[in-house]
Amino acid sequence: MIKQISNIENEYKAIEAIYESVGWSVYTQEPDRLKLALANSSYLYGYYESDELKALIRGMTDGVSINYIQDILVMSELQGKGVGSKMVQFVFEQTKGVRAQVLITDDDPGQLAFYKKLKMSNTRDLVETPLNCFVKFDGVELG
Repeated sequence: MIKQISNIENEYKAIEAIYESVGWSVYTQEPDRLKLALANSSYLYGYYESDELKALIRGMTDGVSINYIQDILVMSELQGKGVGSKMVQFVFEQTKGVRAQVLITDDDPGQLAFYKKLKMSNTRDLVETPLNCFVKFDGVELG
């Protein structure tokens, strides 16, 4: 079942376990900052099995022109079982009519295949309508 995570404090241990499960421990090193990021998201949904939080998706949207998906995290034991796809489709349904659905990911072949399966386009592959994505990460030299 997918539902809104409304009480971050109550769910934080489970949220932290999900981040750790996928190797995103840099986020959990500063719990107050992670909690603030979660609280300031436009949406934060969880996937539950037997009332236990097993996955989450969060992002920012203005409800009209852009929806930016920041995190899609699924406990490692559930990866490859359709949970992530269900969560993205759920968010797409919630943001139906929003012009641009955007996310940034690394170059992991599994992730690239996952987003392609969801009919998302990599800006690298666009020929008919070339687009560029510009990013700046605080404290990180990109190149």
